[in-house]
Amino acid sequence: MADANFDNWFRNWWDEDWTWEGLAKKSWKGGGQGSTIQDYWRSEENSLVGFAGKRWTQFHFPLHDLDGNPSEKAAWTEIRCSEFQEAIFVRLRRTERVSIDSKGKLRGNDERAQLQGIVFPRSINFSALKAEMNVDFSFACFQD
Repeated sequence: MADANFDNWFRNWWDEDWTWEGLAKKSWKGGGQGSTIQDYWRSEENSLVGFAGKRWTQFHFPLHDLDGNPSEKAAWTEIRCSEFQEAIFVRLRRTERVSIDSKGKLRGNDERAQLQGIVFPRSINFSALKAEMNVDFSFACFQD
């Protein structure tokens, strides 16, 4: 872990609980009444990754744990990172524009890509998407 600001941010990210079980506790307005972020990522359920005694989607699992022990994601190859990027782009292409009021509150269903808590293993070139991005990057971690 590089610096105190990142360490504090990472501890807050970890406490937010972006594990598979944690995603079930985060509501999503786009999937209907009672839907969660876990529902948004349901297609990942059969390929969860174990790390630090927890289960994660490939998108949410971190590069290291709270003690700095690296995950396998920290050693992903360029090819694996490219596959990750393309999977993110698939989600981004399926989004719709949302309406937000003057106080920053969402009106209607949230049809943005739900990329909250995602850990990007390397820099990602969003300009390669060549499409409008409608996305929620809350608590996302961008590594370079």
